[in-house]
Amino acid sequence: FAGVPMWAYDSEGKKIGESRTFDSDKLFQLTGIRERRRCAEDEWPSDMGYHASVRALEMAGVSADSLVGIVVASVTERQNFPDAAKKIQLRLGARNVQMTYDVNNACAGSPTALIQANALSRDFEGNWLVVASECLPKINDYTDINSHLFGSGAGAVVCSHTNQERGIVGIYSRSEPFDGNINMIFKDKAKDCIRMPDGRAVLKVAVESMVNS
Repeated sequence: FAGVPMWAYDSEGKKIGESRTFDSDKLFQLTGIRERRRCAEDEWPSDMGYHASVRALEMAGVSADSLVGIVVASVTERQNFPDAAKKIQLRLGARNVQMTYDVNNACAGSPTALIQANALSRDFEGNWLVVASECLPKINDYTDINSHLFGSGAGAVVCSHTNQERGIVGIYSRSEPFDGNINMIFKDKAKDCIRMPDGRAVLKVAVESMVNS
């Protein structure tokens, strides 16, 4: 990102004003971001999600055979049919899984997947694997002034229903597409890339929503 001319883009994907160039120190000063990880050319969310899943199962001390459900949060899987959850199930050899599906909910994908797994665990008793995995550089435009905010990464957790006061004891969620919020983050049809015209406003809304929850 450092040294690359970048522009701000509006909600229609059009450039706003003149280009700006930042060095690595300035980017760190503005965002606190020193580096971003980028997946390999032939690597996709289901690939990274599989490796995260293996580690999660090892850390939880359970086997893939104990899984009854897999939920994967991702908006960047190359091929959605079959979904990433089924690809991970296949690679894990998890033959006892009763339900798998993907959640397409961008930044809120991980907590959304956890909320759904938590609810479903009451009817499908056993271990649930929740995975969040993204390869956002694949849909990134490096001339976008907010492009440094998007990277690659994956994480996974194993959860199961319990009657004890531990784990997920309550949830809060809200959707606010009104007053122009629906265009805070969108996919540019012309360049087939992700856009976030006002990164500061998105961060402000996100932090305030978490605090108010």
